[in-house]
Amino acid sequence: MDNISFKSRIRLVEPSEFVKIFRNSKYDKFVDYPYTIKESVKAKNAITTDVYDCTACGITDGQQVFLCHICPTVPANTNFELIKSYIKRVIDITDENLQGFLLGSTDNNPGSPNSTALFEKFVQFFEGNNIPFSQFKGCLHGQSSNTAYFTGKDEWMISNELIKPDIKRVFKSPLQAVKSLFEKVEISDFDEICW
Repeated sequence: MDNISFKSRIRLVEPSEFVKIFRNSKYDKFVDYPYTIKESVKAKNAITTDVYDCTACGITDGQQVFLCHICPTVPANTNFELIKSYIKRVIDITDENLQGFLLGSTDNNPGSPNSTALFEKFVQFFEGNNIPFSQFKGCLHGQSSNTAYFTGKDEWMISNELIKPDIKRVFKSPLQAVKSLFEKVEISDFDEICW
């Protein structure tokens, strides 16, 4: 899918700013508990919070976003084929403008042994369907993250308690900052990370 003509921004947002955005209700849809594919949304703007051992997956075509938040400890989420089938019903996988976004997962959590495997299934889904994507895997220091997508700005936001007001002073670049927050960070050629 090399015909993409737009770049999504991925912006690091302090928790207080994220809360303001959330309270202003600029987001059409909220992905909420119990974090199965049934709670996924497709809208111009979407948001989800408290991503820790779960995987938040977003797919945008520049006009709308599909966002799901899948918990690895929920029995309904053990069959990834059902999750894939649902996504393919909601999204035109052949659309050359698709871009993906992954956030979440945690290693070595005895209460969530399938966390990493779930995240990797989403990676394989994107790779198998030739969808470029950015990934933010394994938030360090045991923090959960929040994320949102706003179509008008073509922008993803990532927020967690480690994103402090002085982050721009501490790190030379947003890429350096985000790499200090997650175990694995890969930015698609079709995305850019920014403050």
